[in-house]
Amino acid sequence: MGRLTKWVDGEPIEDHDNDTSVSEWKNTAPEKRFRNGYNHCMRKLAEYEDLQEQGRLVVLPCKVGDTVFVLAHGIISQNLVDHVEYDGTHLALHFHLHCGIFTFTDLSTFNLGDTLFLTREEAEAALAAKKGENHG
Repeated sequence: MGRLTKWVDGEPIEDHDNDTSVSEWKNTAPEKRFRNGYNHCMRKLAEYEDLQEQGRLVVLPCKVGDTVFVLAHGIISQNLVDHVEYDGTHLALHFHLHCGIFTFTDLSTFNLGDTLFLTREEAEAALAAKKGENHG
């Protein structure tokens, strides 16, 4: 999806991929441009779009306190995320064992969707698939 905003004279406006919106915006009285928090929302959206274009917007797979499921040695362990680190290149989820017998503390040890899962259902489906591979 492309940008929804563009900057004109230091203010964010809706980007309709034409110059009509720019001319309409410039011809609208300032007191009518910004009402009901609309400008604040447009500014925030424009800032996020700028960060995304610069490669500085990171969307995390989960948050601190979430449960993640680790599949290792045929066992699914339930873990709680303690903290998340991102060094600009690598993402690390640090978690502790909540339920199970197998624990690690770093996402880099696992592949999201292969050995680390955000839902129990995904982990169980992967475990069933791996068991099917071993028996088939």
